[in-house]
Formats: sequence, structure tokens, C-alpha cells
Amino acid sequence: MIIRKARIDDIDSIQKVIRESILATHKDLYPEDDIQETFNNYTNEKLTKYITNDDYFVVEDDGEIVGCVLAKEDKMRSLYVLPSQMGKGLGRELAEVAEKCIKDNGYKRIWLWSSLVAHGFYKHLGYKDLKEIPNEDGIVLHIEMEKVF
Repeated sequence: MIIRKARIDDIDSIQKVIRESILATHKDLYPEDDIQETFNNYTNEKLTKYITNDDYFVVEDDGEIVGCVLAKEDKMRSLYVLPSQMGKGLGRELAEVAEKCIKDNGYKRIWLWSSLVAHGFYKHLGYKDLKEIPNEDGIVLHIEMEKVF
């Protein structure tokens, strides 16, 4: 397995990873509208912008993209791993790559919005809770977290 910068021709594979990950982990915790809104955040246009302007990484196994993460300024976003690859340490490896990138770019802290599903994962990596982020109906769907270097 290798972790590398994403390319424009990876977009379909990135969308597949995100979709399969969300469907496997979020369907019992999140309202359908919020899941659809998350999918809408990963259009071809938006992913092209992220890949072109920011540091977007993918993990590849035998030519197949099985995970991804975005390092944008001092924020880590969009860390997803295919359900079949979860529990193998790929999420941790992707988080470490994003953290190093952000630190190397001169930032002293990293922050993110964790899903409820990933909250324990980020706590294990040393992130601290800042505040709960509710949707427009007042349901908490994310937790803002940070890690200071």
C-alpha cells in the first residue's frame, strides 16, 4: 500500500470510497438528508478544486484507491476508508500524513469536525473536543476537535 497525492483521474475512486464508507457507517446515526448533503460536498467540481489547490492524499492498494484525506490549511477533512479496509490502520496512517503536511506548512494546531462515528478514533489520536456542531434541526452530528503540536 502506498499513500500519495491525489490526481484528477482519482476522483471517481475517491467518490466511491466516500460513498461506501458513509453508507456503511452513518446510515443508522444520521438523517438521510444529512447523508445526502455530505455526498453533495464531493462533486467532481469540488474534488477537482481540492486536488488542485490543497493537499489531498489517497492510499492505494494494488492499484485501487481504498482511502483518502484532505489537508487544507490547518484543517483535516474528508478522512474516509473503504469498509473492507477499516481496522487495518489506514485511517491512522492517513491522519498522520495530513498532520505532517499541516505541521510542515507552519501551523501549530490542527482542527477538524469529527463525525459521531469517528469521534473515538480522533480521541485515540490525541484530539480534544472543542464543541458540538448541530444540524439545522438541533441534532448534534459533528464534534469540533483540535490537536496542538
